[in-house]
Amino acid sequence: MDEKAKKHTLRLIPYGLYVLTASTEDGTDAATVSWLSQASFDPPRIAVGLRKETGIWQRVLDAGTFAVNVLGDGQKALASTFFRHTEPEGNTLGGEPFYRGVSGAPILNTVPAYLECRTVEVLDAGDHSLVLADIVEAGVHDDRLALNLVDTGWHYGG
Repeated sequence: MDEKAKKHTLRLIPYGLYVLTASTEDGTDAATVSWLSQASFDPPRIAVGLRKETGIWQRVLDAGTFAVNVLGDGQKALASTFFRHTEPEGNTLGGEPFYRGVSGAPILNTVPAYLECRTVEVLDAGDHSLVLADIVEAGVHDDRLALNLVDTGWHYGG
């Protein structure tokens, strides 16, 4: 296989940017993710790829629920905030105000929209796990366009 062509082609796939959050009694984790897709209309279901052995991966496995905070146009700095571990401080996470959704996961106040999900199945997908999850709640804060990975100049994939 032509590795350069593979990498280039995989980077052409459009990826959104999201902050995935999950909480258990032991704590909260959050991470910026990009490998997410709708997987089913009925039931409403998504699939998200999570790198194994990370804090968010373990928290999602332990909690069985999580929130997808959809990042909006102009929120590149917010995306970079969650490249590293952050601890909640009062009602902020990474300096961003949040409230708890029905899943108990943080919903960031400043994102355009969110989904709350319940894990249905976790599949081994190599260095990542593919998490299939039913959407149990959704909300819209504003009508901004979503932030895409290509808009940031960053690369993840290939």
